Amino acid sequence: MELITIYYKVSKNRILGISTEIKTEEYVNFIEAENFDNAILKFSEKEYELSDEQREELEEIFMDDESTAEYTNEDLSEGFKIKHWVSNRSFGELIDMYENKEIKIPEMQREFVWNSGKSSRLIESIVLGLPIPPLFLLEVNDNEYEIIDGYQRLTTVFNFVQGNPWGGKKEKGRNIAAKLSSKNILNEIAGKKFNDLDEKYQRKIRRSTIPLMEFKQLTPGDFSSKYLIFERINTGSDKLNAMQIRKSLAYGEFMINLYRYANSDENYLNLFSVSQIKRDIHVEALLRFLAITDLVYGKIQIKRNGIKNILDEYCELCRNRNISEDRIKQFFKILHELLQIFGSENIFRRVNSDDKYEGVLNIGILEALLGTIVEEGVSVKEDIESMYKSIMKRIYEDAILDKKPNPFSANTGTEEMIKKRYEITKEIIGV
Repeated sequence: MELITIYYKVSKNRILGISTEIKTEEYVNFIEAENFDNAILKFSEKEYELSDEQREELEEIFMDDESTAEYTNEDLSEGFKIKHWVSNRSFGELIDMYENKEIKIPEMQREFVWNSGKSSRLIESIVLGLPIPPLFLLEVNDNEYEIIDGYQRLTTVFNFVQGNPWGGKKEKGRNIAAKLSSKNILNEIAGKKFNDLDEKYQRKIRRSTIPLMEFKQLTPGDFSSKYLIFERINTGSDKLNAMQIRKSLAYGEFMINLYRYANSDENYLNLFSVSQIKRDIHVEALLRFLAITDLVYGKIQIKRNGIKNILDEYCELCRNRNISEDRIKQFFKILHELLQIFGSENIFRRVNSDDKYEGVLNIGILEALLGTIVEEGVSVKEDIESMYKSIMKRIYEDAILDKKPNPFSANTGTEEMIKKRYEITKEIIGV
C-alpha cells in the first residue's frame, strides 16, 4: 500500500500550508497517508484544523494520484487517440455556428456566472484588439462541436451581439439587451448596446478572430478523451472537480435527475459539510450508489477501472435515461432507517480496534452498504450496528496489523476492491 508524504507548516495549531514537497525550511513536519480520509484523520489526531481550501488541496493530491493509477499503459496508448488542430475563427462565424446549433452548449454546463462588468470588459478587450484566451471544441460529428472550455466567453459575445441580456434570453419577463459598462476605457462605446455602437465597432466585434483548439476522438464510442482534455485545461480560478466536469460534459435527463434527487432529502444533505455540498460531493456519492451497484450486480458493463473512469462512463451510458424514482425512494428510506440506528455522527464511519467510530464519512461504505441493502431487497435488522462494528473492526485490524489493503479506502476503483466491499456489506446484513 503506497503512502503519500504530505509536508506542512504550522503555527499555533493552525496549518499554514501543505505540499508534497519541502517548499521552504518551514515545512519541517509531515504525515504519511494512503488516501484523503486517512490524511484528514491524521491531521485530526494532531488536533490541527484544515481550511476548506486545504481540504480541497489534499483531495486534489490524492485524486490526482488515484486518477493516474487508473490509467493503464494500454489506456494511454490506445484509449487516448486524439487528433487536434489550431485554427482561428471570427466571432461572427462562431455566433452563426452557435445559432445554428453547430456548436452545442450542454444544457447543464456551467451556468452563466459572469457579471455585467466582466462581460463588458471582454467586449472592450475585443474592440481594443487585445488577445482573448482560446476556445476548446470537441468535434462530435461533421460540422458539429461540443464546447469543452470557453462557454462564458462565447455566450457573452453571442448575447451582446444578439441583443440579449448578458445571462441569455429569458422565456418569461422582460429581455433587456446587454449594454457595456459606463466605466469603459473607450468613451465611444461606454454604456451602449450592440445596436447603438458605431458600425466600425460592430464590424470590429464580428470580424475579430479568436484562436480555437479543436479536438477529435479517433476511437469511436470512447468518451474518455473529452474528460481527459477538460481535466488538463481546467486550471482556472474556479477549477471544477470530477463531478462538476461530469455535470458539464454528460448533460441530459440522467444528470438533471441526479442533481434533483441529490438535493431533495434534508437528512441526506446533512451528512455532508457546506463545503462538500458546494463541490457536489453529495451528488457524486449518490452517483456512486447507482453506478457501482449496477456494476456489481451485472446491470451494466464498464470498460475501464478506477472510480472516476467508472463514473464518467456510467454517466455517458445513462445520459438520456431517467433514474428510477422507486429506487431513489428506497435509497432514502433505508438511509433514514440507518440514521435512526447509527446516528449522523457515526453512520458510514470506520471502526477502530477500540470499538469506536472514527474518521469522516466514507463514501465507499455509503455506496456499498446502501447498494447492497437496496439490491438485495432486505429489511434493516435491529442488530445491524453490532454486526457492522464487529466486521468493520476486523477490516480495520486487518489493514493496520496485517497490512491488508482496506477496500473502503485503498485502490477503491479496482475490480477486486469493489467486489470485496460488497462481500463485506453482504456479511454485515446477513445475505
